[in-house]
Amino acid sequence: MRIKIILSAIAVVFALVLSFFYFSSGIISNSAGEIMVEIIDDDGHIVTEKTVDFKAGDTLYDVLDRHFNLKVSGSEHDTFGRILLGIDVIDTDFQTRFIYIEIDGEEARKGIDYLPLQDGSTYRFSVRQPH
Repeated sequence: MRIKIILSAIAVVFALVLSFFYFSSGIISNSAGEIMVEIIDDDGHIVTEKTVDFKAGDTLYDVLDRHFNLKVSGSEHDTFGRILLGIDVIDTDFQTRFIYIEIDGEEARKGIDYLPLQDGSTYRFSVRQPH
C-alpha cells in the first residue's frame, strides 16, 4: 500500500514537471513554410513587407529574431512570454504605445512566443495606443 502511494506521488510530480515545461515553452512549428511579415509605422504606412521562411521547431520569436532587429522584454518562460517592444523601425515603451499583432487580418490574442506559425499567413505588426 505504501509503495502505491509513493509511486502515485512520483507520477504526479513527474506529470507536473512535464506539463510545466510543455506550457512554459513557446508554440513550435511542426513543419517548414513561409510567412509574410508587414511592419506598419506610426502613420499607418507599410515600411517593411517581407516573406520569410521558417522550419520545423521554430517559434514566431525565432523567425522574427532571425530576420529582424527586435527589442523584447521578459523571456519565453514568463507567464505571457516575451513582450515585443520593437521590430525594425518601430519602437514602443508598452506604457503609452504597444505593438499590435494581426494574423491574416485577425487580432492575435497571444504574444510572440505563443502564436503558431501558419504557412502562407500574413503577420502584421503596427503601433497602437492603449485606450
